[in-house]
Amino acid sequence: EIGAYMDANVEITVGDKDGSYAKTQAISAINTFFQQQSPSACSLVHSGAAKDGASYYCIGNLSTKGGKYRVYIFFKKKGSSYLIQEMRFEKE
Repeated sequence: EIGAYMDANVEITVGDKDGSYAKTQAISAINTFFQQQSPSACSLVHSGAAKDGASYYCIGNLSTKGGKYRVYIFFKKKGSSYLIQEMRFEKE
C-alpha cells in the first residue's frame, strides 16, 4: 500500500545498502525489508514541513524481529499531494 504514496523514483537506504529506484523496484525493496524484518511496533518521533509547504518529513522508531530502526521519510509536494522521495531505515 505504501507504493501509492511513492514518486516515480525513490531513494531507499536500508542499513548500508542505498540506491535510487524506480517506483516498482522501490516497492519491491521495501517489501523485502518488511518480509525479513517483521515489524512489531512503530512510533512517530518528529515531523515537520518546509515553510512554503513544498516538502514534509517524518522520523520514527520501528521495532522489528531483527532489531530497532530509525526511519526517515521525506515527501515532496507534487500537485495537490505529497509523494515519497526518500526512505531510510537505519539500524540502531
